[in-house]
Amino acid sequence: MKFNHIHRFAKNEDGNIAMMFSISLMVILAMFGGAIDFTMKTSAQSRSQDIADAVALSVAAFVRLNDFIPAAGSAEGTPPGDYPATYFGYEFQGWVEGGADNVNVNVSYDEVGREATVTVTGKTVTTFANVMGMDSLNFSTKSVVNFETVEIKDVASVTLVLDNSGSMAWDDKPYTTNSHGSLSAPSGAMPRITALENSVMSFMDHLEPLVGDQSETGKRVFRSGIIPYDTDVNHSRKQPMDWQILSNSDITAMTANGGTNSSRPMKTAGDWIIGETAVHRAETGKSPLRYVVLMSDGANNNNSSAWISETGTEEWRRKRCRNYKNYGWSCWYDYKSKSHKPNDKVGYWNNGNRYDYDWEEGRWTLPDDEETLVQCRRIKDDGVKIYTIGFGLEPGKYDTNSSYGSTTTITSDETDQAYALLSECASDPTMFITANSAEELQSAFDSIGEDIVTETIRIRS
Repeated sequence: MKFNHIHRFAKNEDGNIAMMFSISLMVILAMFGGAIDFTMKTSAQSRSQDIADAVALSVAAFVRLNDFIPAAGSAEGTPPGDYPATYFGYEFQGWVEGGADNVNVNVSYDEVGREATVTVTGKTVTTFANVMGMDSLNFSTKSVVNFETVEIKDVASVTLVLDNSGSMAWDDKPYTTNSHGSLSAPSGAMPRITALENSVMSFMDHLEPLVGDQSETGKRVFRSGIIPYDTDVNHSRKQPMDWQILSNSDITAMTANGGTNSSRPMKTAGDWIIGETAVHRAETGKSPLRYVVLMSDGANNNNSSAWISETGTEEWRRKRCRNYKNYGWSCWYDYKSKSHKPNDKVGYWNNGNRYDYDWEEGRWTLPDDEETLVQCRRIKDDGVKIYTIGFGLEPGKYDTNSSYGSTTTITSDETDQAYALLSECASDPTMFITANSAEELQSAFDSIGEDIVTETIRIRS
């Protein structure tokens, strides 16, 4: 009987039923579309609030540390006025109309009230609301910080360990599949090394409020250094720890070349950052907050893998040797992965020569990865926070920007190996960040910069 009702409904040509069905469908689609548009606006609102807070804190800290409000046209600090979000190094995804260039950041100062006000405004594009004539949705956020409530709570040191291997010349985004089913280069792609330079310069902009005037010994509060690496530390481009914000020339000196080995760079980083406590104590009597940021766009590939004997791995190998009459001894390994010890014949002897050895449980390891993790543990055990970033590791085909070969492929195995190392090296799971484009790399460094500024500067209520 139930099916007869459905059949009659399908055959019913009554205009009222068709109209009711159409109206119901439109209501459902409008609700669904409205939810998507609201989510995009909420995301933009949250991002813009972070920007407003960070910029307000930055400009208020500048006034507090330097004791003057930047005048219009001043080369120091941030004069009052309107700026695109890109001016402060921020990016927005495609759901913001016009991108970060179309997000306005207004900075104003109240000399009487001794406070800085930052207002961020923009528009999100709509997906379904435009059916009802709404092409965009406005968002706006504000942050106010009093100059006198800002003080340096802690001194700090930051060491950057940055991948400069040959793959950093590749595009930041993989090829995409077009409507004809063939691969095509993504729009807006850029060499990874360019994306890294831009992101690190923005990162330094975030940290600049911590510095102030560092010309007077005893009042200096911030130190940084950079370790570019490929198969080893690139000694010609590294900048040892010093009382400084890294200059643009320090950053743009990076170039893409060679293989990848993060073990020795992380040892150097450990030597530097662990020694920072004594340097700061001698300067101010304070123990510093210390940070290492490790960025890599690939798995370590400088050394071959090695076998380590270890119980509980359920991986087994045995060495087998045979004495061939005309060729002498020949040896090889059998490998198995089982939940118990293999019970094949072992210890076979032939005319005084051993034929096969007993099974041995263990695992394959990558020496570069193992040594990198040794250094990560050494650094973390000394109380240093490590952030890690996996950049451009989405499996797929990439343009190499090279005449030697137009494309290359990142496999899921390479991605998994790199992510496993970086996630274990980080001080906390939330401090391992993946970035699959230049925009996401910028966002990763921005986020880390905001964390450091928030921990180092105190807002007195």
